Amino acid sequence: MRKLFWAFVISIFAALPALAQTPVATKGAMLHSADGVRLGEVDRVEGDGSVQLIFEGKVVTVPGNTLSVQDGSLVTTLKKVDVMNLKS
Repeated sequence: MRKLFWAFVISIFAALPALAQTPVATKGAMLHSADGVRLGEVDRVEGDGSVQLIFEGKVVTVPGNTLSVQDGSLVTTLKKVDVMNLKS
């Protein structure tokens, strides 16, 4: 019984990295900045959770680790000025 318990515990810890990389964004979702600016629609969601969108005429990639859903809206911890400096 004890071996079964430890096998279960180990399997849970093995699954944690996969859960941490689950994308929070979906294609077509509107992305907002930390300072409340509407940045644009998500055009592509990458496997690592980052998203691409067209912002002020250029394609930018917003890192997935900056994204979350707040009150039903997709939000990045970056401000508009930070997104302006991102590259594709």
